Order: sequence, then structure tokens, then C-alpha cells
Amino acid sequence: MIFKKSILKNEFNIISSVLVVSALIYTVFILNSQKNVAPGTLKAAACKTDECSTATGCQLPGYLLDGFKCVGSNQWEAPDGAIVPGGSDGPLPTAAPAADSNQAIAKRVLVWIETQRDANGNYLDRGPCDKGQGQSCNSQDKEDPTVAFYTIWARYNYYKKTGNQADYSIITRDIDELYNRYVVPDNINMRQSNQWMCRNLYDIGHDDAFLAQRQKLEFLCQNTWYVSPAMDDVRNKAESGQPLPEPEVENVRRGEKLPYDPIIDPDRYTHGFYWYTMTVSNLIAQNSWFNDQQLLSQAKLMYRKTLQIYSNKKTDPDFMFGGDAPVAIAALDLYKATNQQKYLDFVNTYISERQNRPFTGIDDAASYLFLLDQVYPLTQNPQYLSYLTNTISLLQNESFNLNTGSFQEISPLLKPYLDIFDVRTNSLIISVLLNHL
Repeated sequence: MIFKKSILKNEFNIISSVLVVSALIYTVFILNSQKNVAPGTLKAAACKTDECSTATGCQLPGYLLDGFKCVGSNQWEAPDGAIVPGGSDGPLPTAAPAADSNQAIAKRVLVWIETQRDANGNYLDRGPCDKGQGQSCNSQDKEDPTVAFYTIWARYNYYKKTGNQADYSIITRDIDELYNRYVVPDNINMRQSNQWMCRNLYDIGHDDAFLAQRQKLEFLCQNTWYVSPAMDDVRNKAESGQPLPEPEVENVRRGEKLPYDPIIDPDRYTHGFYWYTMTVSNLIAQNSWFNDQQLLSQAKLMYRKTLQIYSNKKTDPDFMFGGDAPVAIAALDLYKATNQQKYLDFVNTYISERQNRPFTGIDDAASYLFLLDQVYPLTQNPQYLSYLTNTISLLQNESFNLNTGSFQEISPLLKPYLDIFDVRTNSLIISVLLNHL
């Protein structure tokens, strides 16, 4: 945040020696014109905790001086809304601290993420675990070891920027722990593709710095699996050897509502639309990793089902409350895999249609932010960069909690749950921040 400087006014008739001090303070203010400073005072008064001290005495909250408003406890609200402290002894103003950089915020979130584990070391997904740094959580019923797919990826992005060996050690530890849980037969349900799993591991698995973990990463990716009647339908068609229909992205761009396949789950967001989009992206990552073109065919067939639901439900705010950006992210993944322009055209249309729509919550904002981060390097569209930086600013101003060092829910409709801090969503956000330092 950029702050403006306050210039002291000669409001008081004070002895000449003090005027010299005032002139010196005025000069310092001019040289530091990019920072807010609380109103200067020449002699601090001993005030009550809910008051602000000035040279003329103690003032109650609401008192105005030099464009600043007393808000209590010797704290002043600057003209731009920033809260800055007065000097500890009154005479000298205290500059407001500079806003944290994106990298500093990412580091704070990573420190917080380390506190979000239960007694068994499992990361916690979403729930009442909202402890700050230096504290820990133990909510066994909320644990979700697969959140590690996101925390590993986020910390990997930080490690690429810093080369910090402590972060490297945490990454390898988390890979080992996730792998050890993944191979247990009783934990087979962990392998279901309900989030970006293989997709998030791809870059790490192809980084020589993690060569010692490559076999485990390959296992984690290759054994991400899909169980549902819809997936059985997709797999059977892909294996039939018959010509396969293409995803009807052009029709959806024109606003058409597609008819549903006989085998589809159109009425559930999490286990239908969202699950399908995650599956598309994971199948594409598996194809890139293991060069199995049948996986790409499966991804296209699953995307057809995704588009059918999206074309019919995209105007239903209750259904799409969790956000619809994953449909465009899957299209972008298909564009990267096929180089077919129709998929990128779909992404561009999606962005133009949704840009002015308010976010339903932090999940919606985070997935849209991720989409912009992914599409901008391909298009170099300056408007997309503007959208991206504006979304980052919104999240930093409206969602980042300084006490916990993490991003929290922002939806007014979820007011009773605004103290929830989701590890997966935080990991997604900081991964984008680290691309824009």
C-alpha cells in the first residue's frame, strides 16, 4: 500500500527552541513523503488507553488533527484509511510499516500452514482449525491428507524463488508422508480425483532437484484414479476404438444449452461438475507424464460432460456457489495439450463474461485468480494482467488476516464461517503470488 505524507501545521505558539525541532521534523517528513505518519506532537501527555496524546493534552477518539483522526490507544486513522501509531513519547511520529511483499505474505502463509496439522501430522482441510502461527490444531474429523497435494506444490513454488533448504526438507518430508499413506490398501479412497492431484505434481516430478523423489511422485500421479458411472462410461468409449465426439466448446461459447449424456450427474456441484473438471486436468497431466493418448481421449469425453452441466447451470448462483473458473482452467489445459484454438477462445470468452461478476467467496476468487495466472503468460494480454493484480489486491485487502497470517473466507453469505482458513485455498493463492513478486 502506498501512503501519503502529512505535513505538520504550526498550530501552536511555542518557544523558539521547540520551533527549531518542529522545522527539523518537517524536513524529515518531506524526505519520507511516501509514508503515512501520525500527527506530530511536541509534548506527550499521559493519557488513558482509549485516548490519543497531543501537545495540548489528551483527546478522545474522533478528534481530528492535521487530517488524522484519533481512534484510541494513541492510534490515528490517516486520510487514506491506514491506521498508524503516534510516537511512543509523543513528540516523534511513527511511520506506518510498509505493506508486505507478495513473497513475504507467501512465507507467512507457509508458516501458518505448518500449524494446520492434527496429532498424526495430517494437514487439515476446512473447518474450525483457525489457529495462528505458533499454535497447532487437532481436529481428527477434519483431517485430509490429500491437502498435501496443494501444500507440496505451494512450497515448491516458494522453494524455486528462494532455494531455501529448510523448505526443500519440508517438501521431501511431505512427499514421503503422502506416499506412505497412498500405498496403504485401506487408504485407496485417497486416490480419487476430486482435486488437482497429478496436475500439481507434474512440475516437481520433472525437476531434477527432486530426482530422489521422482519414483514416488510418479506413483502418486499414476495411481490417481476415477470411480463413478460417468468415468466408466468415458473409459469404455475411449477404449472402444470408435470415432469419438469432440467437446462442444463453440456451442457453449454461443450460449447454447447442451443436452445431457445418459450417464451424468448434473445435480451435484462437488461430485458432478467440480469432480469432472478436476478429472479432466488430472487426465491431461497423466497423459503428459506417461504419454498415453487414450488418457487425452478420456479427458475430452469427460470435458463434454463438464460442458453439458456448465451450459445448463452457469446462471444458477446456488449451484455454482463454489466457483465455475475450473471449467475454463480445464479448457486451458486442453489447449496446452492439443494446441486447438477453440479451447483458448472458450477461456477468453469465459473471462470477458465473468470479469464484472462479484466473487461468491474465497474459493471462487482463488480459482479465478489461478486461471488468470495461467492464461496471461500464453496471451500476454495486458488486460488479464490488470485483472490479476486487481484480484490479488482484493484478496490482500479483504481476506488476508494479519493475526493468523493466512487468507480467510470473504463471502458475506458465509458470515458465520468467516473465521475459516482453508489450507488448500491458501496454498492456491500463494502459488499465484509467487509468480508476481
